[in-house]
Amino acid sequence: MERIRPVQLTLGTVKLSLEPIASGPFLEFTDYETDISWMSGRIFAMLSATDKSPCSHIALQETSWEINEQELVMEGTIGDIEVRLRYNLTDNPIRLEESVSISNPGNVPIMFDRFRIGPTWSPPATWWQYWGYWRLMKIDDEFDPESYPGRLPGEKLSSIKDRLSRVEKSRGRIPVPVEFESEARGWIFSDERRYLVILKEPEEIDEVCNLDIIDNKPAPSFIMGGISNITKGLDWARQLNPGKRWESGTTIYAPGIGGWAEAFSKYSALIKIP
Repeated sequence: MERIRPVQLTLGTVKLSLEPIASGPFLEFTDYETDISWMSGRIFAMLSATDKSPCSHIALQETSWEINEQELVMEGTIGDIEVRLRYNLTDNPIRLEESVSISNPGNVPIMFDRFRIGPTWSPPATWWQYWGYWRLMKIDDEFDPESYPGRLPGEKLSSIKDRLSRVEKSRGRIPVPVEFESEARGWIFSDERRYLVILKEPEEIDEVCNLDIIDNKPAPSFIMGGISNITKGLDWARQLNPGKRWESGTTIYAPGIGGWAEAFSKYSALIKIP
């Protein structure tokens, strides 16, 4: 697999690019119709240890990648865990699909307390004065795409940032889930003119659609999709045995023009895809 050269995929109005930088691969997913880069940052990776396994890691290492038609496959390591991320551009509707797998190639169990890996969305600091007025809505089992939610569903991004910044101070600089004990199947970002639908197709009953925030100065970053065991109540991963692999369900990122009604229609179209 290639380790040095940047790569780029395009389909319709969207572009996916990967660029090698010193702190780890920089992934960008841009939609030219909405004129927004919905991913823009390095792949976030964090593995914190237990007393029996004291090593901790905060970056994806030994990365390499290759392109196969509209698919980007990235490989790397975090500690002794091997990581593979797959990104695929597809249409009808246009979207980015992501899946992540982790495996233990060694001969001894790998034990850890917290694990998080996923792409980041890092709007510039100057954008937050405006972006703080965007709203975020959770998709859960009670979500009804046929029911119009009213003018201002969800929560303002500025409120989420302020609330979770206070939580982060008491927890240290680790990702803070946007909602603890979340049962989210997806999320919708919208300013009533543009939107992004994020949707999880789970392979396991307790897998949720991850969304975290980390208050990296001078501006916060969202950690999207990927895999995690940070959300309270999810105990699927505290140990990975030799030779074992865990693979996530597919996370879908689908941008579009319009407000909540159009975002709900896009969600309905996505869940009908076989």
